[in-house]
Amino acid sequence: MHYLITGGAGFIGSHVVDRLIKDGKKVICLDNLDNFYDPAIKRRNISESLKSQNFKLIEGDIRDLKLLREIFSSYKIDYVFHPAARAGVRPSIADPLLYDR
Repeated sequence: MHYLITGGAGFIGSHVVDRLIKDGKKVICLDNLDNFYDPAIKRRNISESLKSQNFKLIEGDIRDLKLLREIFSSYKIDYVFHPAARAGVRPSIADPLLYDR
């Protein structure tokens, strides 16, 4: 059984990842490590998970359909938790199409 967590290196996603790994679940984390806030923080969020055989980090964007197809064809995904999002209200006003793709 595989869980796909989008934005899994962020604050909320990383806590879900931690719990699933603690429960012995196999977790795939899809995160683009966007620099809206420091990617080092995101890497720190998943630093313990990276040590687990039940964890796989895929650095990529949820808007990349080719990547999504590869993930779903390579792993039997049973559940998806989708907290990934672009952060920031002000940037969404300056560049709304970036948030709409």
